[in-house]
Amino acid sequence: MLDNFAQLQQAFLSGLPNRLERINELTASCIDHGDAFQAHNMELLHRELHKLSGAAACYQCHDLHNAAQACESWLETRITHDTPLAEHTSFQFLEKLENLKKMCVAASA
Repeated sequence: MLDNFAQLQQAFLSGLPNRLERINELTASCIDHGDAFQAHNMELLHRELHKLSGAAACYQCHDLHNAAQACESWLETRITHDTPLAEHTSFQFLEKLENLKKMCVAASA
């Protein structure tokens, strides 16, 4: 039988696909739209990444935490400097996001 922490950790891990889906949706909306709509979605995306990073740290998923934090930090810089997430410059973020997806799969395995 699993202890309480292991049960919570397992619940976190089983929720990763839903979290990734939400992050992917927000990422697509940030790249596809501009102006105030994009700024709002960038804030939402930043918040989702921050929550994932924190939860991953709490549940001792260190590689996942680092990958989420890398995405969060990159995006935070764009938000701070009011730089849009344009399609031609988003490849850096998309690479970090791909690494995050890999870490989610590895953590769930």
